[in-house]
Amino acid sequence: MNSLPEPEWMTVRDLSRMLEQRELSSTELVRTFIQRIERFNPEVHAIVEHHFDGALRAARAADERRNRGEPLSPLDGIPFTVKDLIEVEGMVTACGYPPFARYRSREDAHVVRKLKQAGAIVLGKTNVPLLGLDYQCENPVYGRTLNPWDPERTPGGSSGGSAAAVAAGLTPFDIGSDIGGSIRIPAHYCGIYGFKPTDSRISTRGHIPEATGILPAVRHMLSLGPLTRSMGDISLIFRQMIGEDPLRTDVPPLSYESRSGGASTPLRIGWSDRFGEYGVSGEVRRVLFEFLSQCETQGHLIEEIIPERWGINFETVWWAWGVLAGAQIGCMVPWWLRQVLRVRFVTMRGGFPAGYGIFKGAGLHLKDYIKALNVRDKVHAAVDRMFQEYDLWVVPVSMTPAIPHTKPGRLIEVDGIKEPYLAVGTAFTVLFNLTGSPVVVMPVGFSTEALPIGIQLIGRRWKDERLLEQAMQLSTLAVFSRPPEFVSA
Repeated sequence: MNSLPEPEWMTVRDLSRMLEQRELSSTELVRTFIQRIERFNPEVHAIVEHHFDGALRAARAADERRNRGEPLSPLDGIPFTVKDLIEVEGMVTACGYPPFARYRSREDAHVVRKLKQAGAIVLGKTNVPLLGLDYQCENPVYGRTLNPWDPERTPGGSSGGSAAAVAAGLTPFDIGSDIGGSIRIPAHYCGIYGFKPTDSRISTRGHIPEATGILPAVRHMLSLGPLTRSMGDISLIFRQMIGEDPLRTDVPPLSYESRSGGASTPLRIGWSDRFGEYGVSGEVRRVLFEFLSQCETQGHLIEEIIPERWGINFETVWWAWGVLAGAQIGCMVPWWLRQVLRVRFVTMRGGFPAGYGIFKGAGLHLKDYIKALNVRDKVHAAVDRMFQEYDLWVVPVSMTPAIPHTKPGRLIEVDGIKEPYLAVGTAFTVLFNLTGSPVVVMPVGFSTEALPIGIQLIGRRWKDERLLEQAMQLSTLAVFSRPPEFVSA
């Protein structure tokens, strides 16, 4: 494998450089990850369908392009995995849902096609909860995915297989999706980087197979984005994912906005550790404050943000998110499954408003849907006003580090207090789906039980590139660590 050991732990940028300098071939790289998956995937059950033969064919084609001296993108010859809610031509897209267990996609999702056009190579599909409707990762088709840091804990969801695969060194990067925290929660639980772009910045066409008869109804709050082991890789991958989609008029024809690359300037950073009635565990708060202290040491201005003073009512926010999510998801599934979802969320203990909102939204009442859209407009305006005074908003991802595997809906103990299941996972994430804001998650510390803890960096809508530049500025305060059980012998 030439000079550098363990390419499976290297960044996408470094792998791209090695390919360019002929220190490694794409075929060798793909074989390395195939061997890695065969050895370690049984320990986490992250990758649920393989595409090894096709990946090797694509790798040989990439090597031939390089040998001919063709102009290549930085992702040419780099393997990756795809969340099993996103279509890949010729592969099963089961979504953890038994009626889809034998469905083979007839075409690529728009974002998969973009990455393939850039020369990236699909290795396989990663696990999800049933139809992506949980922040754990278990379904009746493929079973349960385990957290690489502790198999007794969930890797998060719904991009749980994505995060577990990246954290365990099974793939250089994965493409996930996020409608309520589904990229960010797994990134936090597994100690990796994740990016939820601005709503509609990347086409979501091909997310949950439309060819099965399901309508493409999720048109608000859903974003597709990369999960990586390096902050620098996010912008490299994001650049290849964006671009207009002629079949989705809500996707703007925006190209990548290259930043100046000039000297870094101090940032004005707002922070919050409480949304409405919900705070975070002592462990999460400690790591958050350590990060903020380091930011201050670097010369950045740090100020607490009290969201309610900006006109944000979290009870209303959580309800409105639930209505929009419930209505969009509810109208695309069979009536019997819609009723199951309504009962499931309304009976979750603890009274978190998002659960009741999903119940109302899945009832498909137009008046509730319109009311929720109006709430969304007001919250957009409030957050936009906030970003006139701040460059970044720093917020926890979830109340705790990764939770133990549990029945969805059960109360979760947080520092001795039993909190609602949905609130523990999503109280700090769904606001930014409602506003459509771009968000980066970076791993910045560990709990006393050696569980990773991440934070959210939120930026202004449509200013994704600026957020990525600011996150790079702070990335010296974050670091990916290898889960001990997955370090190669």
